[in-house]
Order: sequence, then C-alpha cells, then structure tokens
Amino acid sequence: MFRRSWRLPLFAAGLLYLARPSAASATPVEGEAAIEGEGREARDKAIRAARHAAFDAAVAELGGSVDAAALDAARRSVDVWTSSYRVLEIRPDGVRVEVDVDLARLAKRVSPSVQARPWRVELGEVDVDAACDAGLAERAPWLEGLSAAGLPLEAKAEAGAQSLSLGAELRCRVLGPVMATHLVAARVELSLSSQGRNYDAAGVGFAVDLPGALAAARNDALAKAAVELDAALAAPKILRVMVVEDGARVRRLERAIREGVVGARAVRVHGIEAGGVVQLAVDTELGLDALAQRLSALEFPDFSLSVTRPPGQDAIDVDFY
Repeated sequence: MFRRSWRLPLFAAGLLYLARPSAASATPVEGEAAIEGEGREARDKAIRAARHAAFDAAVAELGGSVDAAALDAARRSVDVWTSSYRVLEIRPDGVRVEVDVDLARLAKRVSPSVQARPWRVELGEVDVDAACDAGLAERAPWLEGLSAAGLPLEAKAEAGAQSLSLGAELRCRVLGPVMATHLVAARVELSLSSQGRNYDAAGVGFAVDLPGALAAARNDALAKAAVELDAALAAPKILRVMVVEDGARVRRLERAIREGVVGARAVRVHGIEAGGVVQLAVDTELGLDALAQRLSALEFPDFSLSVTRPPGQDAIDVDFY
C-alpha cells in the first residue's frame, strides 16, 4: 500500500494561511473518495472529492439545527473551507485526506438566523473591473451571497420594511497556481455602499480554476462586508472589557466572538470609558444572558474570561485572568 504525506512549499503555505483556520480552533477531519480512471487528472479529482467528503463529515459533527441555504452557500466555497489539507494515503482505488476545519466558524456560518430586520436590501449597480471574470458581474450570485450572509432581501423582509439601496464595487487580483495543491488562488477588494457609507473587505479564494477562485474570493469578501453592514444597522449588545493593559487580548476576544459565538454576526470597538474600559458592540439576536453564557464558553490557550451581568445594567462585563 502506497502512503504519502505532502508538505507545502513556503509559497503555498503563505497563501493558504490567509484562509486556513487558526491552530487553536482547527479540527482535523478525514475524508475518502474513489479514484475513477487513470492518471493525474483522475487522482486530483478524487482528492477534491475526498476534501468534499471531509467537509460533509465536519458538518455532521456540528449537531443542532442547520440553515439549508447557508449550508448550500458554504458548500459553494468548499475549496476555501478545505484549503488546509494533507493527503494521507493514495491507493490504486482511492485516496484519503485530512482537512483542518474551524468547526466553531463553520457552525456560526450555517446556523439559522432568527432575527427579523426592519429593513431590506435592494442590490443596485455592481461595478466589476477588467481583471475580474465576466461571470462576477451576474446578479444572481450576489443576491445569494447577501442572503447567505443574513441580509434580508425584498422577498424575505417584513411588510413595510425600509428599503436600502446597496451598491458594490469589486477589484480582482489573480495570485496564480498554488503549488502542491492543484488549486488556483485569487484575491479581491470589495466595497459595499449604502446611505453614503462604505463597507470594505478583502477576500481570498481557492478553486481548481480561475473563475471558481475569483467567485470564492468574492463570496469571502461579501460575507465579511455584509456582516459589517448588518452590524451598523442593528442595535448592538455592549461588552465592557475591564482589563485593557494587553490590547492583543482584546483583539483576540473580538476575533473569538466574531468566529466562534453562534448568533453573533459582528463585533467592533464601540467606545472607551474614562477609566480605560473598552466597550465592544456585538450585533446579535441573543439576549444578554444567553450571550454571557456563550462568552463564558470561549476558550483561550493562555488566559480565561470572567463574564458577569452587573445588576441593573444593559451590558456585560468581561475580565481576563
């Protein structure tokens, strides 16, 4: 039996780091697929199918309810979710791979959104530059991406909801083939505009061909910009971070909430109190008690959180120890 493990060259590892899960949050999940045919093309097709199987195994590990539309949107970007992988075994009849999947981020991505919005989004002009694939100007994938990111479109909004016109500008950059993975990498810069304000985000995408990589990068950036737009329009919950000597911990807390707390769509610095306490605004449909419980469940390798609800205050106090 032939066994083989791939080590990525420095160039490939650097590109994949942009989309791979962090070491603290990544969970290895295995997938297998049969090789149908002969030659490198058949083997590469089987490796990609095995990565898809690993993604499905990761979804099965999540438990709880899953939003079908959000899951379909995640599957369209499966090459991004499975971009950090190793080939464990190549046999004459099949392959076995191990994929690093950020289960907390995946659970957040596919969890149902239950909060209704008093406004709806109407997609206006989409400006795509010449470096982008022509298919990126098609409106249907943009609408799917907005919906998957939790922004209510006209058909899903409440009756009498406010209408928000949303413009989009996309700039593309082809990064080229990623060695040892048989993938193509692309990067985009996206700017969403509404009510005189811009919501900017960068996205990185990987796929077996350039149009797929550009589409994955667009979807990555769209999801990031959309949650910021959503956060700006929704009433946030306020966290008061009591110990702020180490700004890096505050930033790590922001990232953990953004990627690991199901029900929290976005988090940003809301203000700084006179005593130096940092206020973080969390956009979520969760109540304060439920949010405090989920914050208490966050784990960090070198510190812990103390989460309390001060009596009579519409806020949550967070301390490090």
